Amino acid sequence: MSAIVGILQQDGQPVEASRFEKMHDVLTHRGPDGEGVWYGPAVALGHQMLHTTEESLRAVLPLANGDTSVVLTADARIDNRGELLADLQLPPTVTDEEIILHAYRRWGATCPVHLIGAYAFAIWDAARQRLFCARDHYGLKPFYYCHVPGQFFAFASELKALLEHPEVPRILNEMAVAEHLLAPVDVDTTITFYKDIARLAPAHSLVVTREEVKQQRYWHLDPEREIRYGSDEEYAEELRRLFAQAVACRTRSAFPVGSMLSGGLDSSSIVSVAAETASKEAPLYTYSAVFNKMQQSDERPYINMVLDKYGERLTPRMVAADQLSPLQHYADMLWHQDSAIQAGNLYFFWNLYQQARTDGVRVILDGFDGDTTLSHGIGYLHELARARKWKTLVHEVRSHAKNWGQPWKGVAWQWFREYEVAPIVRKWPAVLNARSIAKEAVRQLPRRKAPATAALNWTHMLDTTFAAGIRDNIRPQRPMARTEREEHCYLLGRPVMHRIIEVWEASAAAAGLELRLPFCDRRLLEFCLALPANQKRRDGWSRVVMRHAMDGVLPRGIQWRADKGNLGPSFDHGLLVKAKEELQQMMDGDTGAISRFVDLDMLHKTHPEFKQESMDNYTVYHWRALSLALWLQYTGL
Repeated sequence: MSAIVGILQQDGQPVEASRFEKMHDVLTHRGPDGEGVWYGPAVALGHQMLHTTEESLRAVLPLANGDTSVVLTADARIDNRGELLADLQLPPTVTDEEIILHAYRRWGATCPVHLIGAYAFAIWDAARQRLFCARDHYGLKPFYYCHVPGQFFAFASELKALLEHPEVPRILNEMAVAEHLLAPVDVDTTITFYKDIARLAPAHSLVVTREEVKQQRYWHLDPEREIRYGSDEEYAEELRRLFAQAVACRTRSAFPVGSMLSGGLDSSSIVSVAAETASKEAPLYTYSAVFNKMQQSDERPYINMVLDKYGERLTPRMVAADQLSPLQHYADMLWHQDSAIQAGNLYFFWNLYQQARTDGVRVILDGFDGDTTLSHGIGYLHELARARKWKTLVHEVRSHAKNWGQPWKGVAWQWFREYEVAPIVRKWPAVLNARSIAKEAVRQLPRRKAPATAALNWTHMLDTTFAAGIRDNIRPQRPMARTEREEHCYLLGRPVMHRIIEVWEASAAAAGLELRLPFCDRRLLEFCLALPANQKRRDGWSRVVMRHAMDGVLPRGIQWRADKGNLGPSFDHGLLVKAKEELQQMMDGDTGAISRFVDLDMLHKTHPEFKQESMDNYTVYHWRALSLALWLQYTGL
């Protein structure tokens, strides 16, 4: 969690030092352990340092080779150090940044292909008169930039640094607003709330010269690759090895390490694996949100299973989240996020991260997106239905229903209807009585009373003028994936996943922490995607290979846990009780600018009254609208 910033003047003019220093200094919260600036002809690079690993204690950035013909600024952690040290013939004492610089000198613009870890960096290459920039495979380190053609290219770890430059336009990006308000607009990973500021997409590099900016993708997941082993035990053993490696890479630290612990399969697996190498003298700190009032969201029984199993190797910290308001530190959160905040439960993490700072922790692990990395395997059910393997499909549906205590016949019929009945009806309407079949299908579906707001959708919630203006940007409906692996690959690549990482990363940075995500390890992602579908779902269990891999490591009550924590009631409580006044002010039009985008009358009509259960689905929309209103008010946009 260091910070980088830089400018290349494409017009050849010298970088104005006072202007650049403002951009550099606004990032000091990311670098309490040192700072540095390097100036060259028409270029400047800056760095703010946070020490985390032993090697980082010796790092001085920006880093130049002997004649300053190549200069690097980087926020980086390299996980395949051993492999690169051997390839580049470097001593084990070199820093991660020195490895990057040597990798660039060996491989040039293809060097990111060889790097595994979390990084965002920029290299000024004087001989080639170019700035080379790269971001890691999954966007674990932030990289924002603004390019004004013919004038300058500027980049930074946070948007606010770019906004310190007086020539960076401050124009609201309405597509980002639409996406924030749940409109299904077709946007990619690069957009931000500012029209002229972009993020470098994960697994991409940039080459910037005085004439142009070229972007290139250097890595992607392969949905065609499949791993085949001889037994379930071999799959589980290899996953256990890769997962232990991913956790070990992320516990490399010269300071105390912490980990989020929610009680679910993902965070519990990380804590359990990390605890095996912890000790009473050097314990792993754990951080958990607990709920005294909203018992539906409380996971303490599962959290305590892990704490009991590993005892003095863990130092637990818990925050009573339902005693907090989502707006308690909101001005600070907005300053650090530089955007409207999508996640309504971010304040849980904010307070837990601040507790970690108090404990002297500098590295925090999180089980973010283990669900997607391991896959729930829903695409496997489509594979079975497409292949007409009804016996196996019914077994899976029935087993899943048994694990969750749910009825199964109606679900099985829906699969049969979709893949057998519907195609026949579409193909031979004159031969078969399509109307009778359709009536029978509807009759056999389980009945459920629709909520009063069921007919509403995103178009009803937006201002009519704004909704009309974005209609041409609505993404087309995605066809069903042909295979589980194709579906899995799509889910891993969704832009929203990378943006959520940035939200958590910025909140961790506010507390002086480096966020590390074991389930986003490149090697682990590639392995999990390549698994056969029946290693992702079998006998009604999702993520089944992980459950087998954690045998003896996880408490059994979590290893074979069927349900999942439900933060919905606590989210509703935070919004409708703790932020009630602010919500009412927004609906009454007191926050002004939000009415350009949101239909305030519809917000009134769909405003749910707080209850202990059965919350209206529109609480999510009300939060999105409120968070946007507060951000617009904060920025004056």
